[in-house]
Amino acid sequence: MSDGRDEELYADRGFRPGPPPELREPPRRRSRALGVFVATFALAAFAGVVWYAYDQGLQRGSETTAPLIKADPRPAKVRPEQPGGLQVPNQDKLVYEAMRPGDGGAAKVERLLPPPEKPVDPPAPPPPPPVLPRTSQVVPPSVEVPVPPATTPESTDTGIPPARIVTPAPTPVVPQPEAAAPAPPPPSAPAPVPLAPAPPPAAPAPTTVQPPTEPPASVQAPAPQPAPTRTAPSAGSFRIQLGALRDETAAEGEWARLKKRYADELGTLDSRIQRVDLGASKGVFFRIQSTGVSEASAEAICAALKPKGQPCIVVRP
Repeated sequence: MSDGRDEELYADRGFRPGPPPELREPPRRRSRALGVFVATFALAAFAGVVWYAYDQGLQRGSETTAPLIKADPRPAKVRPEQPGGLQVPNQDKLVYEAMRPGDGGAAKVERLLPPPEKPVDPPAPPPPPPVLPRTSQVVPPSVEVPVPPATTPESTDTGIPPARIVTPAPTPVVPQPEAAAPAPPPPSAPAPVPLAPAPPPAAPAPTTVQPPTEPPASVQAPAPQPAPTRTAPSAGSFRIQLGALRDETAAEGEWARLKKRYADELGTLDSRIQRVDLGASKGVFFRIQSTGVSEASAEAICAALKPKGQPCIVVRP
């Protein structure tokens, strides 16, 4: 009878009842707490390792000082004791180089042209002419001046009447007023002044007539000298100069060296050593020049030598 009741009682629910609460298992709380503890311990251990490493690094850094970097005291470039290479003499000698004996080796350049002219101040403008006030000028009449009688005895023998000399009246100078000056107001007309009558001319005195004297002989002026004509230089009167040395033997040797080095330009020329005395301050020089060539040839040779580093000038006749 009980089985039938149970089926009727649980027919609508569709599941079997579980055990009572007393027989059920408690929840697993210990496993969750253990995981939290392990995670906390791991974080604490990691933090301890980091702190220990940082502390040890600070202690080692404080015990040793930072390295000091210094530059190398030795020179960056050192000239070798024996550089080697080709030894070329007279590398420090230039054209027209002059050295005074007591100036400490200062190089001087030979001056061929006159020094430049010094600047001159322009002339000051002339002062303006003074302005004079306008005045009225009265022109006096011409006055006859009697000629005193001559003291020669022949004056009484001639029958020529006495002559009178008339002197012209002086021309008055009327100053011109300035254009910019304002015109003064017209003055009031002065009262007419009566002029005194001119005195009668004095009786003319007899004068002697001198015989005409012979004119002086004309002096013939010297004929002007013709201007000297400058002859044109010949075709082979130009020379080229390659340097100037103090020793004649050294100058000849330098010419031989240059002729061998620049055989294409100087192969057909001969040397001409010219001695030049520049005074007590500079001394005597021996100029290294060539024989006479045409102007076009001299210009062409110098134009070919200058790009190669060889000084060259054209010496005109």
